[in-house]
This record gives sequence, structure tokens and C-alpha cells, in this order.
Amino acid sequence: MAARHVKMRNSFSTINKLRAPIFFWVLVAERGKGPFRRLASLSSPALAHYHAALAHQASGRVGAAVRHFRAALALQADFPAALCSLARAQSSICDWSSREATLVSVRTSLVRQLDEGACPALQPFDAFAVPLELPLVLRLAQAHAAAAEAGSAMGLLLGAVAAGAPTAARALRRRLFALHDRSRLEVFCYSLRQSDRSAPRAAVESAAEHFVDVSSSDSAAIAARIAADGIHVCVDLNGFTSGARTELFALRPSPLQVGMLGFPGSSGGAFLDYLATDAVASPPQLERLYSRGVCSLPSRRGSDASLPRDRHLYSEALLRLPPSYGLPPLGVVFCCFSQLYKVDPATFAAWLSILRRVPGSVLWLLRFPLEGEDHRTPGCLPRGFRFSGVAPKAGYADLFLDTPLCNGHTTAADALWAGMIADGGIGDYVERAVRLGTRRVELLALRRKLWARRLSAPLFDTRLWTRTWEHALRAVWLRHCAGEPPASMDVRLGELEAEASHSPPDGTPPGVRPPDRVLSAGRQPSFAGRMQRTHW
Repeated sequence: MAARHVKMRNSFSTINKLRAPIFFWVLVAERGKGPFRRLASLSSPALAHYHAALAHQASGRVGAAVRHFRAALALQADFPAALCSLARAQSSICDWSSREATLVSVRTSLVRQLDEGACPALQPFDAFAVPLELPLVLRLAQAHAAAAEAGSAMGLLLGAVAAGAPTAARALRRRLFALHDRSRLEVFCYSLRQSDRSAPRAAVESAAEHFVDVSSSDSAAIAARIAADGIHVCVDLNGFTSGARTELFALRPSPLQVGMLGFPGSSGGAFLDYLATDAVASPPQLERLYSRGVCSLPSRRGSDASLPRDRHLYSEALLRLPPSYGLPPLGVVFCCFSQLYKVDPATFAAWLSILRRVPGSVLWLLRFPLEGEDHRTPGCLPRGFRFSGVAPKAGYADLFLDTPLCNGHTTAADALWAGMIADGGIGDYVERAVRLGTRRVELLALRRKLWARRLSAPLFDTRLWTRTWEHALRAVWLRHCAGEPPASMDVRLGELEAEASHSPPDGTPPGVRPPDRVLSAGRQPSFAGRMQRTHW
């Protein structure tokens, strides 16, 4: 625990905008009225005073920091981080009251920590202002060096805040948590949504090392819990989406805060230091439109590296579902499974043009919501449209038509995993869709190529993506520990990618056959490209 406090002290030293955290921690430490009385029970009073002191010190209020450090030690005498911080703060303002007694306590605490094999709370640089024997100074430096070699001072504490998600994204998060290298990362998952007692929820709970249901707590209480856990990097998996608690990140419960997955745009504020994305979703030439640093993860062949897909995502039960959507036995099935707000009149007009120019084709859309079906088909041929509720996306369609106004995220990745070509609306959207729809041999060849490469593509390799994500976390943390402000960085796979290219891919899910086997099942060549589950 002492090592966490030392890291927290170093982290606060690089945070400038601390008015909200100062106010927050002072109220918690002093057990104020209203909700702050309940917050104090989530964090020990000594720890609350310690955080308040760090916030004051980082903002130049050293006298106030000294008072809170002393208050922390009065409540918890064995608090090495507070003791060393007090000595440093007093020296910086020439407060020599009780100097000798404080320095003796610092030395005693240092020797005890070294003898116990712990990373001392006293920093090597701070030791210059403490009268210590040179051999003891050497032991201090050696202890901190050993801690650094062991993995960024005994591991990184990663917090993930999520408000819940559809089953597919939840399955992805489950695998992401389960695949983390626990020798380097300790993962805390804070759930903003109550349990629905479903199997996917239970799987996420078991995958994370620490799963905390904070759905009944307000944002201030959640921030207090995250800070009390000593989280180094806190990840916002929601952003400006339904059920999110963006305000808790404004309280700065952790030294570094990163946005990922749920909201692919800029936060617009200084409370998120980085956005985990890629060069396709966030082109380098547009970085000026992001409020903080862009952590660009690798992307290949236009894949969205900020959303890795799991090759184990679909269950065998889903693969056995029979076709029941009224799709024709022949002809090309275009589809778009995005929510209706992404569809604009120009996109819908383009879809109509595609249907008219590709004979026998249909467009499969979702009733999302039900009223959308009536609004989208006035004056259109009913035969050209098929509607369904939210359904498994794999296997029944040939070509996924994306929405240029607001591109697909999870939905587009699911389509690619299902072996469907995705037309993203870059360039001549209509002409490309018509060409593929009328040249079925070319469409089939592309789908076979996509299907064959699914299991080796980085986009679908969650294990490799997780390792790259961990590398990015270590990179931003080391930059932070060096006292450097957040800045955009390009994280490359390097040796990780080379290693993956020589490793055997995971197996294909049970019962799945590639398109080539569909041809041998007696399908007509003009429709052989559609991989219906009944023939897998």
C-alpha cells in the first residue's frame, strides 16, 4: 500500500487543474455534511487528508498541505508516504518546527522499509535534503531501481468504469479483462449498472480481478472509491453515452485517465488525458480537433484497432439458428444493422439506387425502433426490403452497407467477422456496391479472402491487441512518471506483431465452414457467396 501512496504523490505533482479535487478531498477529510459524510466511510480519514495535502501541494498551497499531512499522521502514525511528504513540504517553505524529530522518524521508517524489502516511501531525489549515511542512500537508490525493474514499481493498477453494454461488447470486455498480464496489471472494474444476473454479466465479474458494483453510489462516492483503491490509470469505457458518469472523471480520482471503446470522439475536456484509438478512426492530420493526447494503436487494412473483435465471440447456439427473415433463396442480400439515427436521407437514397441497379437484390434493415419501418418505405417497393428485430448478424447477408454520416463501430466489426464485405462509404459508395452486387464471382472471391484471413488478422486477435494495449498503458504511465504532460503517441506492435505472425491462430468456432464448402453443398454459384448457417 505504501508504494501506491508514493505513486499517488508523484502523480499529483504533474496535475495542474486541481480546484475540484482539493474541494472534494478536503470535504471528505473533514467529514462534511450531506453526501460527504458517507464518502468518508469509503476512504480512511488519514488517506483522505493525505490526498487533500497532495492536491494542495500540487497547486502551490504548501502551508495547507503541511496541515493535512500532519492531520494524516495524527490519525495514522505508521504512514511512511505522509511522513516523507511532510518532511519535503516543510523544507520547501523553511518550516523547521519539529525538524529534527521528523528527520529521525524519516530515517527510522526508511531503514525499516529497506529491511522488510519494501520500496521506500522516501524518493532518492528527496534524500539529498535528508542527512543520511551514504551507504543508506545507495540502498535507497538500489531499492527504487529494483522496483522499477520489477515492472513500473510493482505493477500498474488499472481501473475500468463501465455503464453496461450489449452482449457482444460485454463479451469482448470479458475476454479483454481475462487476457491481461496479471504480473504487470491489476484490473479493477467499476460497474455503473446493476447486475441483470445474466451469464455474460457473471462472466465479466469473474474475469476482472476486482469487480465493484457502484451502481447505487453517486459520482463523488465512486471517485472516492477509485482514489482509495490507488488506481494509476482509470479508463472510461463509456464517454458521452447512456448511463455514463463523466462527472466522476472531472473529480480526477486517478493520476491518468483514458477514454476508450464507448465514445470514439474527443471528450472536449482536460479530465481525460488520452483517447485510445487508431489512425483510421482518428487521422493524424485531425489531431488538432482532440482536446487531449491521441494514443494511436496499430490498425491494419482499415481495421478499427480501438475495437478488437474476439474470435470466440459467437457461440455455437447462435450458429445453429435457422433463417427466418424472409430472405430470398437467390440474389444478393445487402444489409445494414446500425441504429436508425445513423441513416440520413442521402444514405437512404443511395441504398434505393443500389437496389434498383442490382436485380433481385434486397436490403435487410432492423426495426430499431419499430416505427422506423413505416418511415423508411414510403413510395418504395416492399419486395426490396426486409425488416427484423435485433438478430444475429452472421451468415445471412452478402454485403454490409455502412452509414457514411456516422460509421458503424461494433456492428461493422461483427459484419467483417461474419465474412461480409463492408462498404464504408469512402469514395464512390454506390458504384462499388453495384459492382460487387452484379459481379458475384468477384464478391465471392473477396468474401473467401476475408473469411480465410479472419483468424490471422490483428483486428480479430484480442490476445495480441490486449498485449499492445498494455504496452500503450505502460508507455503513457512512464511518460507521466517522467513529469511530461499528455501528448499524442503512436504505439506500434513491433516485435509483438512479428511474433503473432508466426503463431498458430485460434481454432474456428464449432460447426463453422468457410464459403468454399458452401459451394460443395449444392448451392447455385450465383448465390454461393452467402454463408447460411443451415449449410455450415
